[in-house]
Amino acid sequence: FFFKQKTAYEIKECDWSSDVCSSDLEVSALLADRAARNASGATRVSVNDLLVRAVGVSLASHPAINAHLVGDEVVRFSDADVAIAVATPSGLLTPVIRAVNQKSVTEIAAASRDLAERARSGKLVRHEIEGGTFTVSNLGMFGLDRFDAIINPPQVAIQIGRAHV
Repeated sequence: FFFKQKTAYEIKECDWSSDVCSSDLEVSALLADRAARNASGATRVSVNDLLVRAVGVSLASHPAINAHLVGDEVVRFSDADVAIAVATPSGLLTPVIRAVNQKSVTEIAAASRDLAERARSGKLVRHEIEGGTFTVSNLGMFGLDRFDAIINPPQVAIQIGRAHV
């Protein structure tokens, strides 16, 4: 309950306007990579795991987006701490995978699975949902191409999408 109150307060107090940038990407190579990884019998990875990894590497290369807006100041980070949107019985939570830019896809997959399971069972602790520099919210598995996402303050951006085959 505290997490939902805190998030609602931050969004209410936030006086941001936002611009929407949109593009379609060709992801057949990403989907082929996923199929090959999953066929090898190693840790299964999802499209979302690959997106989180791609976002993490990109954020490390683009510190203007790997940032928080605190008051009028932009605070940049060297590591990409990526939040993943998880639907839970009590609402949406965004647990954070730390230093994604330094992790392998299989490490991200394991962390994502662990955080999502604990989010759904109500076992996350506060520091696991704070400090993300960017959020990945992917509803493509539900057939949605786009939706209006809400940026989690003090983050400056959010990624959403769907992989088309």
